[in-house]
Amino acid sequence: MEEVFNNILKYTPNAETIHQQFILTQTKFENNKLKYINTKQINGLGLRVIKEGKIGFSSTTNLTNPSQLIENAIISAKFGQEAKFEFPTKPHIPPQIKIFDKEVENFSIEQGVELGKSLIDRLSNIEPELFCKELEINKTILETKIMNTSGVDFEYQKTIFTFCVTGLLVRNNSLLWLTEYVSGCNLNKDINSIVSKINESLAWSKNELSAKPKKLPAIFTPKLIPTLLETIKLGVNGKLVQKGISPLIGKLGERIFDDKITIYDDATMDFGISSCPVDGEGIATRKTPLIEQGVLKNYIFDLQTAGFLKTNSTGNGYRDFDSLPAPHCSNIVVLPGNMDFYEMIKDMKEGIIIDLVLGGGQSNVLAGEFAFNVELGFKVENGEVVGRLKDTMVACNLFDIFNKIRAIGSKLSDWEGVRSPHFYIDEVNVTGIG
Repeated sequence: MEEVFNNILKYTPNAETIHQQFILTQTKFENNKLKYINTKQINGLGLRVIKEGKIGFSSTTNLTNPSQLIENAIISAKFGQEAKFEFPTKPHIPPQIKIFDKEVENFSIEQGVELGKSLIDRLSNIEPELFCKELEINKTILETKIMNTSGVDFEYQKTIFTFCVTGLLVRNNSLLWLTEYVSGCNLNKDINSIVSKINESLAWSKNELSAKPKKLPAIFTPKLIPTLLETIKLGVNGKLVQKGISPLIGKLGERIFDDKITIYDDATMDFGISSCPVDGEGIATRKTPLIEQGVLKNYIFDLQTAGFLKTNSTGNGYRDFDSLPAPHCSNIVVLPGNMDFYEMIKDMKEGIIIDLVLGGGQSNVLAGEFAFNVELGFKVENGEVVGRLKDTMVACNLFDIFNKIRAIGSKLSDWEGVRSPHFYIDEVNVTGIG
């Protein structure tokens, strides 16, 4: 990396290198049996230059030939986008956050196999007909080093541990899919919570029901929230703001949601799956309010989009070594409310719980329009769960339902990079065969 950095100065005084090394270990089970154990390592280097005012970029995993990397970056600059930024010049103090766990680093393949077998045994004891269709345990050790010609020279190590299980139960000629997932930078091998959630879903699924077409109150579990918040993640993205296609343009300072809703982008959260001390451009990360008490507070930017709009980067220029930076959200955190999930159920005379959906991406996500096939959901009558929803669809608009909030849950759960409580919605449009 230092050799590239020194040689590039012969061609341009404005350059940046990013070196990353991933070591990924996967332990995968299928149909209750160990399928494979795999370890792969990726070692790569990316080079971004500004040459005659334009951006050039190249990357390689062949670290023995740096001259080709440099030549490619310089040539590509002839056809690159006009640079609207300068590489950061001032030394910065990155936040002190916990993203490396020695227990993850030391977690062995044998421990992964034992953990998988233990979960399969626990689930088989609950329901002998339940198959673990897929069970995957991954650990990643990541090393990143960023340098630029303006003085940034920073490196960090990060661990990632993920644990995902998908079970299948064939009952009465219908398929019941159950999925649970944990992720973070720390070692979380507590299978008790996974077993408890699957056990509860199995108990609530003994009866199968279809909702009649009508408007009903709904509880959205934290598994559904990442799909819904795609609209916000796209809307605050500086690239879409720059292009003029974000639905949130011109709405900074306006109330767009119920005042119970506060949402942050927070890369400084200890052990968050997307946490890091600096972004892919060497800018210190931060906790950025996106929505505060229903009011839109900020967009997010990398250096280039911030330059276009004559503002500052928010430390959201994310990338791998083989790609240019682009604005992306990190960890999304929704502040909790004060109502317990089971209190929400007791409060319902008639309603539904939506846990997992199919087809959320087939709607106009940018405009907040969603239409879901309910993959896993439940019917509630007189304060009790009476069965699993079958053949049911739900349609809603995010900007409509997030202004009809009955309550926000008091407990946070992580799912796909979003830390969220349950949402108790006043009404959604439900379609079923009744």
